Amino acid sequence: MKKTYLLVLTVGMLLSACSKKYELLEQETNFGSAVINGKAYRDYLTVAEALSNSFFCTPLHGSGKFLISNDSVAYLQFVLRDNTAHSIHESWLVLIGIPITDGENFPVIGKEYPIQYSSLTDRTYSGGGNYYEQKLLEQMKADQSAELPLGVGGVKVPDDLEFTALEGCLTFTDSTPSKDGKDMKYTGEYRLKNLPDEEYGSIDIVGKFNLILQ
Repeated sequence: MKKTYLLVLTVGMLLSACSKKYELLEQETNFGSAVINGKAYRDYLTVAEALSNSFFCTPLHGSGKFLISNDSVAYLQFVLRDNTAHSIHESWLVLIGIPITDGENFPVIGKEYPIQYSSLTDRTYSGGGNYYEQKLLEQMKADQSAELPLGVGGVKVPDDLEFTALEGCLTFTDSTPSKDGKDMKYTGEYRLKNLPDEEYGSIDIVGKFNLILQ
């Protein structure tokens, strides 16, 4: 009887530990949300996905990314998915590039940053060799090109490999230092749309983000 009790107790402890471990791995970090053509999506990452680098193959090599390249161009990436999407291929991927005005302490809270329709993103590959990896905006800015857009954006729809160019605007609404004071967290909102065509029709995206500058 005593052995049976100890066995049941041991099994119970193991199951409890496994349950707690599972709950820990399923905890989420939220980077934002969006409504795309009337349907709600979230930009998030579970602990298990972070440990396995599930979204490393995105242009910025991860989820919830916001970075500044060569002190000249800011990039924001949103991986928007519903609860059934567990890979980048099943998700909506939005990549934004904003050339920083010389002398500007980017980002300016409350400033509306325009996103312009551009051939730099339209029908371009969303994997390796995209406009971010080619540093096209950085080169145009360095060359003081008259063709440099104020901001560009592209969206990859689920189960596709190409970006479709977007236009609209993005605004940083607030900034908050991290608990350790080493990083700055930015919140903001955006509204983007494509030029409707026969292949994709109209894509309308209204979203919010919550990202740490890396």
